[in-house]
Amino acid sequence: MGEFDLEGVFDEDDYLHFYFHDRKSSDAQSDVEADQVASLLGLDPGTRVLDAPCGHGRIAQRLAERGCEVVGIDQAAHFIRLAEHNAQALGVEVDYRVGDLRQLALAPDFDAAFNWFTGFGYFNDATDCDILRRYHAALKPGGRLLLDLQNRDRVLRLFNPDSGYAQDVGEDLMLDRNTFDPISGRISSDRFIWRGGRVRRTKFSVRVFAFTEIREWLIEAGFRNVQVLDREGAPFTIESRRMVVIATV
Repeated sequence: MGEFDLEGVFDEDDYLHFYFHDRKSSDAQSDVEADQVASLLGLDPGTRVLDAPCGHGRIAQRLAERGCEVVGIDQAAHFIRLAEHNAQALGVEVDYRVGDLRQLALAPDFDAAFNWFTGFGYFNDATDCDILRRYHAALKPGGRLLLDLQNRDRVLRLFNPDSGYAQDVGEDLMLDRNTFDPISGRISSDRFIWRGGRVRRTKFSVRVFAFTEIREWLIEAGFRNVQVLDREGAPFTIESRRMVVIATV
């Protein structure tokens, strides 16, 4: 398994700078994604929802605005501080907590849980399977878990390790050099960041799944009725940009 530098990838400055630098556009996209989560999980006012990892709370706070009772958990304390600040500014109430998915230990009182924007697959297979069991333990009977994952079939069909991935913000540049290991099923990335006269390097590795594979993991974790869709709720195909898997307790 490739190393995942959690602190280096989800740092306090560069991550938000490159992924969410355009506030207006980012807010509009977050509105769309919150609508997708609510629709896919059938969330109504009063629904108790777990958002883990929640990042800086962009989906959690929008679900709270809809009347959901949201608990948001993330390992990055700086994301939780920002999430709390944003929720307070909007006048919404979210129960934000600093926590590690590998140590998730919650009472089974959630109606729904979700893991959005490729927040699953960071660790070795045994650890990731255990995380699924921890989600299961946090859900009420009939509760549902949503995983938003990369579409492995599409990613590999288009995969070109020579091209990498680049994103620029003004004169700042983030460049990923990617490799795929067919034995472990992981995409590993060396990330180089040039910003403000400094250069920083970090690395990460993410498991990518065929649907049949993640379905078996979920069933082994105790889930049932495992479905797959795209983010818009349409049938999942090889052309779908994302793979949304929904499983029931």
